[in-house]
Amino acid sequence: RQKSRDPWKVLGVARGASMNDVRKAYLEQSKKWHPDMHAASPPHCANRRSSHAEFRIIKHAYDTLRYKRGIAYKEAVAD
Repeated sequence: RQKSRDPWKVLGVARGASMNDVRKAYLEQSKKWHPDMHAASPPHCANRRSSHAEFRIIKHAYDTLRYKRGIAYKEAVAD
């Protein structure tokens, strides 16, 4: 189970950053930590395992912010 982390800090963006900035940060981080970038490492290698874990954390942070922004947008439109 993942520890709860601040998604803004995970992606390295300021709280309240635009979704465009969030997306750019996500793409930058995901390119760096994507498991395919470390596929040449042996399966038992710590670097490969940590890249999988870090990528999941980054993906979760991005999904969290996308979901929160979607809810806020729907509420604003409904008013």
